[in-house]
Amino acid sequence: MKFLTGLCTLTGALLVLVLPVAAGCSVRQVETVEVTRPEDAVPTENLAHLTMVKVFINGQGPYNFVVDTGAGVMVLNNDLVNTLKIPVVGTTEVGSPMGTEPMHVDSLQVGSVKIGDTVIEDLPAVALELQDMFGSLEAPDGILAAASFEGFLMTMDFPNKFVLLRKGELPPADGRRVLDYSATSVVPNIPVSIAGETVYVAMDTGAPSTVVLPGTYISTLPLESEPVVVGSGRTVDATFEILSSRLKGTLSIGDISIENPTIAFNDRTKHPHIGMGVLGDYSVTIDRSNHRVMLEQPQQASTSGSPTRRIVRRGGKKIYGIKMESISGDVLYVNGVTNGLPAAEAGLMSGDRIVAMNGQSLKSLNDDERMSFMRGSPLVLRIERGADTIELTMTLD
Repeated sequence: MKFLTGLCTLTGALLVLVLPVAAGCSVRQVETVEVTRPEDAVPTENLAHLTMVKVFINGQGPYNFVVDTGAGVMVLNNDLVNTLKIPVVGTTEVGSPMGTEPMHVDSLQVGSVKIGDTVIEDLPAVALELQDMFGSLEAPDGILAAASFEGFLMTMDFPNKFVLLRKGELPPADGRRVLDYSATSVVPNIPVSIAGETVYVAMDTGAPSTVVLPGTYISTLPLESEPVVVGSGRTVDATFEILSSRLKGTLSIGDISIENPTIAFNDRTKHPHIGMGVLGDYSVTIDRSNHRVMLEQPQQASTSGSPTRRIVRRGGKKIYGIKMESISGDVLYVNGVTNGLPAAEAGLMSGDRIVAMNGQSLKSLNDDERMSFMRGSPLVLRIERGADTIELTMTLD
């Protein structure tokens, strides 16, 4: 997972690595996971493109935690550690594939974590100052690693906005809906075909991008144009420029095919990864015990009480559902929209180019002003679609 320097400039994985600094300071494995009613789904909210759930820590809360497949260990914000007086059990090192030197941080042992009716005991964690990483967004209280749920199926249904934890296992990989990943990978690393070339990419729900690749792929993939800088990103230990161009070809994940997607490139990244620009349209299930993942197109309006069902949230933060690589630049490129949210209902489409907001040219607006418009209501966008110029109005009401 990478963190924002602007609304959608984050692309990539935190991929927190826990490395013991000294004997006796390594973090223990989870000892007990208890699910009392495993078929109960937990509603989620959004922080920009990130997915948040309500979490109880040591019986206190609820607190807002981002659920992230790109994190290898749970993270608690320093303020929460101080408030709950979480004991420090040692020091450890954390880092991302883009950093040059690991960071020394406090390692923790959390007595209990409760999500819905799921209780996890003796969970390892680290303490970080998250506000530094989230920029102008309000930082969550912590980050919950999907890797914490060994022995359970974890489903993140992004269109229907819920997380489901339950006993069971996925069927064997079929290369279409169910895919294997390496038993040595903390973050699911799945095969993706990019214009006919197979690339193993880390699944990172903390990233807004479609796919992020090392810069060496620029010379090997068919692209519509030379990649240009579209913004900047930040991990726990690095900042970097993001380059982007559209692929002249098909991106395929199992039986999912996406024509001419935007691809981001970053010379700092060591591992390709795929983010919410793709994953946000699907229900993603992770079976850590068998090292399998499944992507499904979820039902949109079921109220039958089955695991795939629509959950209506009240009082949550509302968003337009626009997917972009960045909010920097004279033109903003739309990678997609989330079904059922205002942008999709207003007719915004993948491939549209935003050139103005609320009657003001993007050239006259800084990133903070653009973010302010996108959090307010109504939002009027002037877009270019092919040779046409269109004005769309959407509201959060």
